[in-house]
This record gives sequence, C-alpha cells and structure tokens, in this order.
Amino acid sequence: TLGGRIHSNGSIYLQSDNNLYVNSYLTSTGDIIHGPKPGSGQSVSSGNVFIEDNNGNHQNMKNADGTFLDSTDPDWVNSSLSRWGGNIEDRNHGITELYMPVVSDGPATDLIDRGAGNSDSYEHKAGLKFVDGQALYQQLDGTWLDVTSSLITSGVISAGNFHDGRNGMDVYSLDIDIGALASSGYYPSNGVIYSSQPQSHGYVMALRLKNGSDLPAGLTVATDNPMYTLGNFNTVNKKPASLMADAITILSNGWDDANSWQGLGSRNATATQVNACYMTGNTETGSDGHGYNGGFENLPRFLENWSGVTFTWRGSAADLWYSRQATGAWSYGTYYRAPYLDWAFDTDLLDPTKLPPGTPLVNIIQRTSWRQTVIHDFQGYQAVG
Repeated sequence: TLGGRIHSNGSIYLQSDNNLYVNSYLTSTGDIIHGPKPGSGQSVSSGNVFIEDNNGNHQNMKNADGTFLDSTDPDWVNSSLSRWGGNIEDRNHGITELYMPVVSDGPATDLIDRGAGNSDSYEHKAGLKFVDGQALYQQLDGTWLDVTSSLITSGVISAGNFHDGRNGMDVYSLDIDIGALASSGYYPSNGVIYSSQPQSHGYVMALRLKNGSDLPAGLTVATDNPMYTLGNFNTVNKKPASLMADAITILSNGWDDANSWQGLGSRNATATQVNACYMTGNTETGSDGHGYNGGFENLPRFLENWSGVTFTWRGSAADLWYSRQATGAWSYGTYYRAPYLDWAFDTDLLDPTKLPPGTPLVNIIQRTSWRQTVIHDFQGYQAVG
C-alpha cells in the first residue's frame, strides 16, 4: 500500500502478483501502463492494482474481462476520468513535467557532491562533516575544529567492514553511532551532516548510520557515497530526518557483519522501521544490460532474507539521479528476499515547520480546474472569462 502523491517525469509501469493499493493522486508526464517496463525481462502479472478515486474508494485497473485499463486504451482519457475521477492522469490529460530546481545549475547530484566549485553541495550546509578521513565540527564563530580523535575516542566513529551481495564487493564503512554523537557535544547545531570518502578499486567506501533509533533533534545526512542504515532509525519520539546518498541500503535489527560473507540463510532479517525522507539514486531498467532495476519497491536496497518480515517506512522518497558508485545489478533470491512493505507518506511533512534540516524548497504551480464566470464591464456589457 502506497500513501501520498506519486509523480514521475516519465512513464509509470504498475503491476502486482497479488494486490497493490495506491491511496493517492497518481500522475505521469508519460504514459501509465499496466505491466513491466520494456527491457526489464519481467513477465506480466495479473494481480489487482487498486487506485483510490476522488471519493476515496479503490477502483481496480483490472476490467471485468481480465484486461487492464491503462494508457493503451483508445478511450483512456474519458474512461480513466470516469473510473478514478481525475485521481490518475498522464500526458494524455495534459500533465507536464515538474521542474524541480533543487540546484541552481547542473545535475541534481550536485546536492551530494563535494563543495569545491559547487555552491549547491550539502557540504556547505553541514555543521559536522567527514571528508577524506577527517571529522570537522563547525563552531559558533564559523571556524572548523578538527574533532577526529575526540569522536574516535568517544566511540562516535569507527570502521566497519562487511560484504554487499548486490554489488558483489566488500564494503569499508565509516560508521557513525548517532547515540554516541548525541552525547559527545558535537551533534551539529543545524542538524546537517556531510560525508565524502574517496573510492578505492576493489571495494566500496560507504557511510553507515548505527544506533539511530533516538535522534536528539532533526537530522539530515548527505553523502556522495553509498549509505547504509543499521537497525531502527528515528523511531523514538520521531524527529524530522532525511537521508541523501548515491544509494541507500537498509540493514535490519538482525544484521551481523560476520554473516555478510555467508549464504542467504545466515542473514535473516528482523522487523525494522526507518522514519526518514530519502533522496537517492538507482540503476536504470533495461540499460547497460541491467534488466529490471528492482523498481520503486527496491529503491531502498536490501541484503538479507526478509521473507515474512516487515520493513516499515514513513517519509517521502525522491529518485533524481543514477547511482555512480553502488551500481550492482538488482537480482532476486540470491543476496536477499523481499520483506513485507508497510510504507506511507509521513503527513507531518505537510507542516513546513516539521521539514528536515536544510530541506531544498521548490515552488510549483499545478493546474486544477477551470470555471466559467460572468462579469459586467462599466458599460453594462457582459464578458465571459
């Protein structure tokens, strides 16, 4: 079940083996198609796809004869308006691309890239940053204090090493213990952390967040490296939080680094929840021989056997770039099995005072409806507008 508005600046492909519920306004600047994206190598599934109409009732894409109503229907516009009351629209209805100027110029990845020559980088917003093996804390006077040794001694930062089956490579991670950071005196006053570590051939350099169930205050973490969250994140007295990375992988409460090199049967996930917005990258379905990229349901990646186990998420998701470091192809049943997905938009985000620190803000104008009015000019003539 998906809650909250869903939009793509391209086509949307929807299908389910069982039941998919979309409790939202669904828009696309391309087509809305039942079935897999061409080039994915996936077969067509015949499960139900329920989309909420303008009265709050779920209406199935599936027709009585077993076919599906989508953009390929010759009377798609009228039929979709009749079935969903305008809650599902694409280019045929006049939906145009949403221009989201999250950066002043250049690609959206400028948000997570290093700050040199890049005014949009979150490195410039950070109150605490980890760059090239050094931890720097911004003091009240704006100067940077090297706190590397203090954070190592207090257990805030440590080195992790585990295997990522999707990328087929070992990971060397900078581990940040959020709980220890909260008591260290170096939790960023503005709630923004930035990290960037240079990649090395043969393994992946990454950022991993640990012990993050109880955030002391709002938090945004940005990195141009892959990011991993370990265990529950922001589940105690939920705060505004966001994660921005080349790719984001969820490690459950049951994760053990030592088992990461073992078979899937040694990596059994336990129920885990993450409450955070995220902005991340992915590979492209049908591109460079990747086949299916796992879809939105695998935009946050998994490395464990989640069969019968629930992953709960509350937040908002944006996929604005292609991963450049964690580029391993998605596959199923070898390095992971899928969890039950209990996902929903976090309605706290409708309150501007509850947005994560440093959230990029954009303004859009959305066409809703037209109406006819009659007015009178000063000479008594009618004008219709």
